[in-house]
Amino acid sequence: MKAYTKDIFRNISKGKKRFFAIMIITILGVTMFSGLKASCVDLRKSADAFFDESNLHDIQILSTLGLTDEDVSVLSKLDGVKLAEGGYNETVTAREGDVEINVNITKISDHDLDKACLLEGRMPENKGETAVTNKLLDLLSLKIGDKLNLSLDEDSNITSDSFEIVGVVIDPTDVDNPETASGYRGDSSAATRAFVTADSIDSEVDYYTFVNLIVDGAKEEFCYSNGYTSLTRAVITDIEDNLQSLRENARHDEIVDDATSEYEKAKKEAEDELNDALAELNDAQKEIDDAKAELADAFNTLTQNEADIENGLKEIADKKAELNDNLAQVRDGIAQVEAGIAQAKAYGMDTSGLEMQLADLKTNEAMILTGLDEIALNEAKLESGKAEIESGWNDYYKGLEDLKDGEAELADGWAEYNDGKAEADKELADAKKEIDDIDEAVWYVQERTALSGYNNIQTDADSIEVIGTVFPVIFFVVAILISLTTITRMVDEDRGLIGTYKAIGFTDREIRRKFILYSAMAGIIGAVIGTILAYIVFPIFLSSVFGIMYLLPDFILTFVPTYGFGGPIVFAGGIVLATVLACRSELSKMPATLMRPKTPKAGSRVLLERIPAIWSRMSFLNKVTARNLFRYKKRMLMTILGIAGCTALLLFGFAIRDSVTDLVPRQYEETFKYDALMVGTSDDNEKLLSYIEDEDVDSYVNFLMTQAKLKGESGEEISVQIVAVPDKEEFDEYVGMKDRNLEDLSLEDDEIFVTQNASVIVGFEEGEEVNLQLLDMKDADLEVNHIIKNYLGNYVYMTKETYEKHFGEYKANAFYINLSDSVENHAEWAKSMDKNEGVISCSSVQGMKDDFSQAFIILNLVVYVVIGMSAALAFVVLFTLSTTNISERERELATIKVLGFYDGEVHAYVNKETIILTLIGIAIGMPLGKFFGSTITSVLLLPSIYFESSLHVVSFLLSAVLSFVFAIAVNFITDRSLNKIDPIEALKSVE
Repeated sequence: MKAYTKDIFRNISKGKKRFFAIMIITILGVTMFSGLKASCVDLRKSADAFFDESNLHDIQILSTLGLTDEDVSVLSKLDGVKLAEGGYNETVTAREGDVEINVNITKISDHDLDKACLLEGRMPENKGETAVTNKLLDLLSLKIGDKLNLSLDEDSNITSDSFEIVGVVIDPTDVDNPETASGYRGDSSAATRAFVTADSIDSEVDYYTFVNLIVDGAKEEFCYSNGYTSLTRAVITDIEDNLQSLRENARHDEIVDDATSEYEKAKKEAEDELNDALAELNDAQKEIDDAKAELADAFNTLTQNEADIENGLKEIADKKAELNDNLAQVRDGIAQVEAGIAQAKAYGMDTSGLEMQLADLKTNEAMILTGLDEIALNEAKLESGKAEIESGWNDYYKGLEDLKDGEAELADGWAEYNDGKAEADKELADAKKEIDDIDEAVWYVQERTALSGYNNIQTDADSIEVIGTVFPVIFFVVAILISLTTITRMVDEDRGLIGTYKAIGFTDREIRRKFILYSAMAGIIGAVIGTILAYIVFPIFLSSVFGIMYLLPDFILTFVPTYGFGGPIVFAGGIVLATVLACRSELSKMPATLMRPKTPKAGSRVLLERIPAIWSRMSFLNKVTARNLFRYKKRMLMTILGIAGCTALLLFGFAIRDSVTDLVPRQYEETFKYDALMVGTSDDNEKLLSYIEDEDVDSYVNFLMTQAKLKGESGEEISVQIVAVPDKEEFDEYVGMKDRNLEDLSLEDDEIFVTQNASVIVGFEEGEEVNLQLLDMKDADLEVNHIIKNYLGNYVYMTKETYEKHFGEYKANAFYINLSDSVENHAEWAKSMDKNEGVISCSSVQGMKDDFSQAFIILNLVVYVVIGMSAALAFVVLFTLSTTNISERERELATIKVLGFYDGEVHAYVNKETIILTLIGIAIGMPLGKFFGSTITSVLLLPSIYFESSLHVVSFLLSAVLSFVFAIAVNFITDRSLNKIDPIEALKSVE
């Protein structure tokens, strides 16, 4: 057997072209079969490892009325739930200079759920510290050590409006790289996350904004597997069937009871305050009434006293006048009596009588003087009383002023009381109405697929894997055909040796083993190299691309036995099977038959000979070429099928490229007719309006844009942008809406238009109902009136009236803008607007076009890899079949050399057949490639991209030219083999 083994290796050395052809085809096939799939598995495994390390929630529950400790307790007791934890987050506005963004402030989990991956710095440990994403730092131009300044509402539960940035992290709930994926997947106003400690949240908050669940056993499962999905969905089904309704009702009743209790408390406080105020007003009224009575009494008293004094003074004056008259008379009498006494004395008369009279007069005088003194005293008293009355009148008038002020204050008090009572009644009525209007609590139970980054990894990997499934099939078919042709030729060449082996006693099994080992060695070596390329080189190459698309800290290379062993087994096994089939025919013959030369194929009339009009006009060599093509039918079919398959693969690759390329004009020229889109908050709408009312802006439309989730009857859901417009006629100038038949549509009230990719992903048609849920959990079931063309992103269009009808208050926050001709660089204009205060984002169509290629870097690179490998396969096919053709016809070629053909003529004689077969293969491959291209829409099914099949004329030309160039190159290489044919050796008798 030693000589037999040497013969095997001698065959490899002698037929190294065949050996390497089989090996290279196996390398290409295994690499294509396993490489793309392995890279996608590595991406998923890397994501799974990161999500496990981060303890990413398996299920998250949100509620329109918040969640409670009781909810957490009940959820934690469910079968299959390992851990339930409530959490708190709040979206606020952060400003730095003129830049304003939304930031989701999230309390760090006590159980390390959704744990951020620290990239730099440290996690927050104290109040007023935060760890943020690179996205936030880039948007606000901040760094570690800077302050994150927030604008908080009055009802915010964040305890500080400024946080020190102490760390940079990856948010496990959002692993999309915003620099590459946000162009068509994200919401322009979507918040980035900042992590804070528990003491940064108001301690009085008695509810959770979400509850995260960890499912028992889910971490041990691969998160993108059916096993993981089964575990999580079993828990979700249990929640929805047995718990959700009960807890929703309990939360609603609790909110109503608390609100009613607060209402009753507020009502009692208001009534008590009003009663106290009423009592104070009544007391004040009594005081005023008493003061009025006192003033009336005082008035009467003063008036009476004043009259009495005036009367007294008049009486005193009269009495005083009377006494003065009497005094004058008495004094006149005294004077007369004294004169009489003096005269009587002078005459010596008796004066006793006069003296007695004088004494009486003096007594009267004294009495009158005493009376006058009393009158003077009384007069003084009356004057003093008059002054007191004057003072009393002053006090009276002051009392009147005080009374007026008191009455005015009382009137104000009554007015204030009435206003307060009316306001209290209104507030109580409003509070009662709010209680009556409290909606039922609604739970939203979400899987991880609700997370954009998590879902995008799966869908991107799925779309690439589809390519990795379709292409290897053609590679495998071509590999089997080429192997069959190669081994068949090898068996033919060793025909005599096989006869000798059989004659000296070798069994068919032993003889077959020689060829099986030959092909198996080529297949195994090719499979090993292909596996190395598939599991090391290819994933390392794609990992750099995935690293651009996703924020995963590590990329793990894994070995998947299904693909790692399946690919080599399929290709090497297929080649061995082809070898067995090739040997079967020859081994069935007798040794004597095998040791004689094989009877040459008999010539036969070809179809062209039956068309004299053509055949008679053909030259002799062309007739020979035609006969040779049909004479070697197997080689002809192999060449045609091989080239057709490779051309189809090339065209399919170009179809993907063309479909991606055409997304730009279709989306940004035919669908989006505006020049720029500016988005802010509804509170800053007037501020945004002031920025665009200048000479740079030719026209604009102000509308509402908000993010929502769209869910169909099947349960599938997808993120969409709701665009609600106030002027439906004017809106047509900014967005072109066409149905799937490319008929123009115009938006009407009570209609909603949904983009086609959303309908494909969720699975609904026109006339069916879908559920739209806003970020604030408001939702509505709406009928889809039209499905419209759109290629990037998912949109739902409606009028302002339709929005208000289903979702309530309409607040515009965005602008579609058409710029004037004076603005040459739209992207720079958008960047300048983006810096203004209140602008969340401003993007230009021109800028989106410029950034487009980055968003599709994975798909483009995969396409180029596929095109390159298809080209390599085409080259190997042509080279193998050409060398086989030459070896089969060596005696024929030697004969025409002996007949005098020059080398160039020999080249033309052989190469003409290759060229003709290549052209036929190209002609067949074109429609086949076009058919493959038409399947792009269903093959590349991504959540936010609609790939409409497109094939450019230049792609047909490139595919044809590449295949033809390979044929020319192969001919150029094989010409050297033709030159080496020695006519003497080739024509020696084989007998």
